[in-house]
Amino acid sequence: MISEGNERAMEIMLEKYENLIYSKIHRFNINKSQREDYFQEGQSALLESIRKFDPKYKKTFTRFFEMVLVRRFMSLLNKGNKPLYYVEESSLRNFVVKETVNLILTEEKLEEFNEILSGIEFKIFKSLYFDERSITETSNKLGCSEKRIYNAIYRIKNKLRGRIEIS
Repeated sequence: MISEGNERAMEIMLEKYENLIYSKIHRFNINKSQREDYFQEGQSALLESIRKFDPKYKKTFTRFFEMVLVRRFMSLLNKGNKPLYYVEESSLRNFVVKETVNLILTEEKLEEFNEILSGIEFKIFKSLYFDERSITETSNKLGCSEKRIYNAIYRIKNKLRGRIEIS
């Protein structure tokens, strides 16, 4: 029925082998922080077993699945204690959430900030919050790295904390 695409049959199989997956996770002494990842890997191994199972070898499906599951867990454990899934730092740039801040600044405040901030910090502050440039644009305009921009933003926030009205 599963090979014919019956979703209810697939749900029944997942429910039926849920306890077997959890028992193997327990027997392999998986860290609590990784148990959910291993459970998902177990479900993935179940789906793989369903696709690859061939009754002509005279093995029961349960034994076949158990063998696939144990091999999958052993393979994962041999990779070490690294997380099963990770995101590379370079791909995080696509998911950075920008802060939206409306600043209420007067000429007096601007002069005050010019006195508080260093020269480069004031240029970065002005470029980001007055000219509304992105970090990349500011970096290109000022001829410094994005890392330097981020570090300056941190210093600026600390120096101006409590001195800016935000709406």
